[in-house]
Amino acid sequence: MPTNRRTKQYLVYSTLGAVVILYGALLLTGAKLQQFFGTQAWGSLLYANMWEHIIHGNLLVDPKYGPGEYFITAPGRFVVYFGVMPSLVRGAAALFAPAMYSYGLANVSMLLAMLLAVGSVGYAVRQLAPYGRTGHRLGFTLVAAVLVASPMTYLLTWSWTYHEVILWGLAWTLLFVSLYAVWMFGKKRPQPWQGGLMGLAVGMSMLCRPTMGLLVSIPFGFLVVHAIIRWLRQHDHSELKRLLPGITICACLAVLVLIVNYQRWGSPLTFVRLNQNVQFVNLYPQRRADIERAGEFNITRLPFSVYYYLVPSGGNITGRFPFVTPDRELTLMNHAPQYDYIEGSRVPIILSMPYIILLAILGAIALHTFKKSEQLAAWWLLAGGGTAALALCTVYAVALRYSAELMPAFVFLALAYLAALQRKTVAMPGVKLTITFVVVGVMSLYIAFATTLAYKEFVWDVPQIDRQNLREFLHYAPRGDETKHIIDGVRFPIY
Repeated sequence: MPTNRRTKQYLVYSTLGAVVILYGALLLTGAKLQQFFGTQAWGSLLYANMWEHIIHGNLLVDPKYGPGEYFITAPGRFVVYFGVMPSLVRGAAALFAPAMYSYGLANVSMLLAMLLAVGSVGYAVRQLAPYGRTGHRLGFTLVAAVLVASPMTYLLTWSWTYHEVILWGLAWTLLFVSLYAVWMFGKKRPQPWQGGLMGLAVGMSMLCRPTMGLLVSIPFGFLVVHAIIRWLRQHDHSELKRLLPGITICACLAVLVLIVNYQRWGSPLTFVRLNQNVQFVNLYPQRRADIERAGEFNITRLPFSVYYYLVPSGGNITGRFPFVTPDRELTLMNHAPQYDYIEGSRVPIILSMPYIILLAILGAIALHTFKKSEQLAAWWLLAGGGTAALALCTVYAVALRYSAELMPAFVFLALAYLAALQRKTVAMPGVKLTITFVVVGVMSLYIAFATTLAYKEFVWDVPQIDRQNLREFLHYAPRGDETKHIIDGVRFPIY
């Protein structure tokens, strides 16, 4: 019987994994699976070029692989600000498939990141979801929402250089958040391998995006400090011992991050110098002067950015199918001149993942039922998420793909709700709440589907025939020069 049960579980998980992979591949290729390995998105060879430079002992890039996005740090010296983690995927591929690593691997990399993200949340759900049919269904819907009704869908529209590194950052932060939730709320005693994976997730997040690294560094630091205090005060080093593998891995990767920064910018603590971007230096010198005057970070941008990320507008609702769409007008943002960059199409996070937010709200309400130490740990993770989000909001107003920065904290609260249900400290959903789950879940799926297709139509690098087909399906008629080459975003002078 145990063998038969394991076989059944293996078949179920294998089938679900295959469905997830197929979904991701269909979304990335626009249902043209035959083009999976041939897709050449903008900058798709950048990370391979980065890897080739790494094995020669430097972190430079050739400008032709990152047009418009490389930085000139010195005459003849070109770098990019994208994290190096995706280039490590190319390095791994070079060991096993040398003929393929520099071509057509962007989609493969995206699928690997997607599987890591979904698998991480799935692991936490298995550990924390309450027993019984209702608990299993709630857990399954959370995992499904992460995949098909969240900002992840926007990242899977196209294997851009931008999307790939953000998706990997999201995957590593979700791995950390999932392990952190199990570490704090799980019934079983935490194990050293979990601590090791948390440290790995922190380091890899830093190698993707500094904001995502900040998001997970704060709660991981809390765990380490708490374990040290416990060792010093109570002479109990058990928790510190379980965290030691993670501390070691994280420290090694943190050193690597410092080396990367120093090699690129001449300072180990600098992650980017916007005024050295080729667009500022060669194309728009006034923008360079503007951003130096206003600062790369500016807290006066916060009110507009918070609105941009969170609040739907009339531009998100239309009177014809599909009735919901990215806001392409950005009327309010046109009166926010302190920005250098504002994403030219937006879906606020309240619309992009309402089902996850509903579970997160219930999780936030349930936090008071946990132990004080568990509540403190939860608040430190939320502090990390809030700090990362606010840091991003002081620079840009960018939604859709960049909403990924806000997602892990909501997923953590949703997992906390499942843990509270498992402990029976909150009541199982009644009829009204169950109906609410169904309605909001269906709405989330529909909004994600409609806005993802609209976003894919907006991405100028997607083949023109695919964009035209999407326009017809979405009843979107571009105006004026929108029929021509559309840049992904709009620039505003900084005063």
